[in-house]
Parts: sequence; structure tokens; C-alpha cells
Amino acid sequence: MIHKTAQLVKFKRLKNCLNLRHFECVGLLETLWLTTQTETPCGDIGKLSDDEIAGCLEWDRTPADELIEALVTTGWLDRDGPEYAPSSGWRLLVHNWPERCPNYVKGNLARHDRGFATKGGCHSRPPKQPAQGTPLGHGPTKPNQTKPFSKPPSKGLTEGGGVAPQARDGQGDDPPDREACRCKIFRSGEAECGVTSETEIEQLVDEMIARERT
Repeated sequence: MIHKTAQLVKFKRLKNCLNLRHFECVGLLETLWLTTQTETPCGDIGKLSDDEIAGCLEWDRTPADELIEALVTTGWLDRDGPEYAPSSGWRLLVHNWPERCPNYVKGNLARHDRGFATKGGCHSRPPKQPAQGTPLGHGPTKPNQTKPFSKPPSKGLTEGGGVAPQARDGQGDDPPDREACRCKIFRSGEAECGVTSETEIEQLVDEMIARERT
């Protein structure tokens, strides 16, 4: 669960609606999303019946339809289709699933040329493969196609021991490849795809380049 989820107003509404304690509400939503990942990765959880959804969530406090209604009215599920009929829509969709689901789900859908379920019984375009350099466990990575960057043995010297032309001119070493630095940052775990913002990644790249130059 994203750490800010429990701070949302609709999280508190769901707690009150179902008379749940904090940890129970966290567990309910986590189980809903885990069920979606395994049973309906496109987000079309409405292919399961209300009773099946309640069973996956191990919910037995109220009838299944009351659980579903609470999830819909508080904004965790969306209804779809005229009169919510499965034949003309998805019936139920997990709210904001394309942005919420893990990268490995997006990768699996992309490999099978499948898109996310959208309102009206349609599919979106297949998601893009996770970005190159995604850490292990967050989806497949592509082969590194950047040119390798090798740092000189010491500042101002060539591999043969001579003085580099840049050092003679007082211009310093060539700057490192930024894309290679990004890959190093993702592999080291300093940044996480889909979590770390682009601004934070660029700051990490600048810091790595500064270290390489010293």
C-alpha cells in the first residue's frame, strides 16, 4: 500500500462505513489489490461475482453486496456498464488500477499485448514495458544499450600513463554518460521506478557525476 493511502479521506470513510479498525481497513484494501493482481490483472474485478470478491477478501461481517456498495461509494471500486450488466461493460473496475498496480503487472500485460480494462467494456492500449534499469522484483529490464563508461586510472592520466590532452589544457575529464549513471542508480537501489520522481533521479545523477569527477 502507498504510505499516503491511509491518510486519504476516502480511507477514513471506508473505515466508518464498514466499522473497521485502521489495520483491518489496510488489510482489506491490500487483499483487494492482491486479488486483482492474480485474478483480474486488467483491473476488471467485476468478472468475479460479489460473493466471490467477498470470499477472496474473507469478508463475512455483512452480505457481499453491502461490502461492494461500500467500496463503490467510498471510491475504491467503479461501476461500469448500463445498469452494471456484465454483457455491456465490466460491471466493476478497481479505481485507478493502471496507476496503482505494480510494474510487473504492466510488464506481463505488455508482453501479452493486453491493455487495462476501461469504462464501456473497452481495453486501453497495452502499457509500455517498465523503464530500463528497473530494480529486481519490479518488472523485466531491457539489455543495457548504453556505451560503457570507464573512468581513467587517475585524474589527468591516460591508461598508458601519459597526461590526457584535457588535463594539459586545463579542461578536465569528459563528463560521464547520464544514462549510464541512471542505470547504476537503479541497480544500486538508490531509486525505484514508479516511486522516485524524475526530479529526484536527476539530482542523484548530478551527485554521481560530481563524485566521478573528483
